[in-house]
Amino acid sequence: DDPVGAISVHGANGLWGVLSVGLFADGTSNYGGSWNGVTGSVTGLFYGDASQLAAQLVGISTLLGVVFTLSFAINMVLEYVIGHRVSAESELNGLDIPEMGQLGYPEFVFRPELVLAKAA
Repeated sequence: DDPVGAISVHGANGLWGVLSVGLFADGTSNYGGSWNGVTGSVTGLFYGDASQLAAQLVGISTLLGVVFTLSFAINMVLEYVIGHRVSAESELNGLDIPEMGQLGYPEFVFRPELVLAKAA
């Protein structure tokens, strides 16, 4: 679940930004100022150098591996310590009272007959 669109905005576009250096770098900028071991200019695949694209793909793979591993580990610890889910009763009644202490929509009346039955 990504209600704020963080994956599509920051994740996908960030990965595209990293990948695009390996494709479109034209050699006019000294990316990294030689601290990354590259002397001279950096050129991408469309300017005759596939090695920068390979380096960017290694970087993307590393980022995805580290982020997935850390996210998975942190979520497992959180699930064990405090849990991710609320009780079934709180889920049906809404989270206004358990989280905020008051009803967010007092005019709303829960009608159990409108809730779909669980699959057998």
